[in-house]
Amino acid sequence: MRISLIFALCLPGLAFAEDVPAEKLQKATGLAQIMARAETCKYALDAKKTRAYYVAEGLATPQVLDYISMKVAQESGWAAQTTETECALTHATAEALGILK
Repeated sequence: MRISLIFALCLPGLAFAEDVPAEKLQKATGLAQIMARAETCKYALDAKKTRAYYVAEGLATPQVLDYISMKVAQESGWAAQTTETECALTHATAEALGILK
């Protein structure tokens, strides 16, 4: 049942994914992972810095926002299973992007 629910949640995002350049889609996916794992991995994002990154990278479109929201919901369901190494990688990426508090 969980797989069918996740699949159903992914359909809207997958439908528009063909219209979004691969690089933007990868950035959106990475940002969603960083956002979803913040609490589990015990780091905090700075809202103003995250907004600046989101706009500067050209992600501020309704389609990308919808995709990120869907991915955050999807990733949040798996956040409790995040390993220490995955936390280290998402934290390091957030730090490199300059979006940490």
